[in-house]
Amino acid sequence: MRVLVVTTMYPPHAYGGYEYSCRDVAERWQRDGDEVTVLTSDLHLPGRTETEGPVPVRRQLRLYWRDHRVLHPPVARRLAVDCSNVRSVREALRDVDPDVVSVWAMGALSLGVLSELAEQARPTVLVICDEWPVYGPELDAWLRLFVHRPRLGHLVEQVSRRHGRVRWHATLPPLDTLGPACFVSDFLRERARHATSWTFPVSAVVHSGIDTSDFPLVGGVPGGVCAQQFRAERTPAREAHSGDAPSGPPAGPSGGSSVVATPLQVCAGSAAPLASPWRWRLLYVGRIDPRKGIASALRALAACPTSATLAVHGTGDEVHLHELRQLAGELGIAQRVTFTSTPRQQLADVYRQADALIFPSTWEEPFGLVPVEAMACGLPVVACRVGGAAEFLVHEGNCLEVPPDDPAAIAAALRRLAGAASLRQHLVDGGRATAAQLDVERLARLLRAWNRAALEAADAGARDRSAWPCEQRLELPVPAAADLG
Repeated sequence: MRVLVVTTMYPPHAYGGYEYSCRDVAERWQRDGDEVTVLTSDLHLPGRTETEGPVPVRRQLRLYWRDHRVLHPPVARRLAVDCSNVRSVREALRDVDPDVVSVWAMGALSLGVLSELAEQARPTVLVICDEWPVYGPELDAWLRLFVHRPRLGHLVEQVSRRHGRVRWHATLPPLDTLGPACFVSDFLRERARHATSWTFPVSAVVHSGIDTSDFPLVGGVPGGVCAQQFRAERTPAREAHSGDAPSGPPAGPSGGSSVVATPLQVCAGSAAPLASPWRWRLLYVGRIDPRKGIASALRALAACPTSATLAVHGTGDEVHLHELRQLAGELGIAQRVTFTSTPRQQLADVYRQADALIFPSTWEEPFGLVPVEAMACGLPVVACRVGGAAEFLVHEGNCLEVPPDDPAAIAAALRRLAGAASLRQHLVDGGRATAAQLDVERLARLLRAWNRAALEAADAGARDRSAWPCEQRLELPVPAAADLG
């Protein structure tokens, strides 16, 4: 099967887990026999060396974004960017002739790309890992001129159809009919439905996953998890809802699928023991971004014993990084904080050298892979259960929950971990059991099944909803007993 992947950024020129998940999946599709080509933006980050990988990459698309700033060019420039992106898509479709188009990130990219795919009638699968359906129309500087003036948008499209070589797409793309949508979390799916005019009638939740070659599970597949809990359960969408299911818009391929989370029992006696005593070595990993709550982690560090240190590993907003360095100085903890970045293939050692990961996001994360990476490496997690992260984080099961923007609560949770080795062990066991279900091999396999289903549906000339893939169950650990601390 020939697959064209369309996305905003692609490693090594990328910032976060979304982009690396895209690469992980594309390379596994290629490994398993598909012919994959990536079409992405011309963004180039300083210090990143372009290397030839197994998947051909065309860096031709142009973004309305640079250095963490949204661009607002003159109208003529906006039109030029939009036309250039549409031409790039047409050329890729001509050269690659894909059986299926896999669309990933679209934020700050011309959404006319999606309208062009619809006009070309190419089988398409949307892999939605952040809220780009919500914010995308505003970051698309050309489309923003017409979003609130649809009649003008239709008129512009009619004029371009008659007189232009390249269609001027000036209306929202038809996502509901473009193809099925795979959301990284049920939270993200419901947010997209409530905040946009699209309903995503054919959709599923396909949780993201980590690359276990970079983050191998400590001790391998958790032997302490009851064997029957790790069977590959796949629940048909039409059977996933029960009488006590949460209310809200219908979800899933047949209008009724949902994520089913069931308790995961961890059997005693075979979990990997904690590697070392508590030493107050704290860790943050992720994008440098005000929404990530790193400032709260710094303030929490100031409330911890003077022996506590915090390592901040990540890249991103240089302005915010400067603000964080200033804050550390103001709090008198500059000597106890390090700011650095580490290649993903070296992060496992970083996790294993720490005593706890702080995941202090203040915004509603679409999912959040960093806690899963930490869990795979046997690291206890203190986390804000916000957005889609709440679908796999369990308070006292695989993490300690803290409210957003609450440094005192973070410090209290860390002190609790410091004084309770049995609790730390329980969280490590539950975390390993969770991480074992969230690997990129599973993600690639499920998304590949959706690609094939989209192609088969197009060949059949109809959308037989009973033929769409089913959702996989995510089983969660049980909270700790009270006597664990």
